[in-house]
Amino acid sequence: MPVTPVARALFDIHKEKVTGVLKVTAGGRISTLHFQRGDLVGADVRFGHQTATQALLQAGRLDLKTLDALWARGSGATPDEDALEEAELDPGTVDAARLLATVKQIAEAGETVELAEEEIDPRGRVRGVDAVRAAFEVGAGPEDVLLRCAEPEQCEEWIADETDRALLESLRLFSVPDLLDARKWALLKVLELDGKVEAISAEEWRRREEERLEAERQFAEEARRLEEERRAEEARLREEEERRALEAERLAAERLAAEEERRRAEEERLAAERAEEERVAAQRAEAERL
Repeated sequence: MPVTPVARALFDIHKEKVTGVLKVTAGGRISTLHFQRGDLVGADVRFGHQTATQALLQAGRLDLKTLDALWARGSGATPDEDALEEAELDPGTVDAARLLATVKQIAEAGETVELAEEEIDPRGRVRGVDAVRAAFEVGAGPEDVLLRCAEPEQCEEWIADETDRALLESLRLFSVPDLLDARKWALLKVLELDGKVEAISAEEWRRREEERLEAERQFAEEARRLEEERRAEEARLREEEERRALEAERLAAERLAAEEERRRAEEERLAAERAEEERVAAQRAEAERL
């Protein structure tokens, strides 16, 4: 989905909190949108004008039955106070809806944009995020891509309700969204531009999946190799420990044998000494007797 010059300008104005006038040209006519710190606060319209009734109908705040009743009482273009009360709408809601509907029309028709920063006297106020999302609805629709919002919690600035949040939660992994209306597709395009949603083609997704699977295969192979090396090293260490234990047992046995041999030799020496002493004593005794 291409981004119109007006939509891109409104995105930048909101992100940079600009105060000033955006001049939009179409077919030689000029409409201006007025901003204060990124919020839409007024418009001078030469093309893209929307009546209050058109705006409320687009926003889903009026149904066709109510619209028929308004036209029947002569309040079709501009609902009177009674009509607003019956529809449970206040003037501020009507003004905001008309501004947003005008933004959509200007975004669709606008050919060139020019921004001038200057002080602005507000004539109403629509949040910058709402104005941006309205502009991005122009041409919004399904695309042949897979989308991912890895961190929906980082998108709170753009989330309008729980359906937005549920949509982003469903896109934590690359997937093709279910059937969406233009407003939801606009949200996804805004978030893509804001770097919070990633869009890739089916071919790119398949390539990434192949790379991911290959990386997993290599990782598993490396893990197996390391496990085999670990087990081989453990076996080597066990064998080494057993060899050292056997060697220690052998040396201990040799020491015991050597000690036993020395003990026996000492006993034999002592026995020989005693025998010699006894022999000498016997000879001495015999000599004395004679």
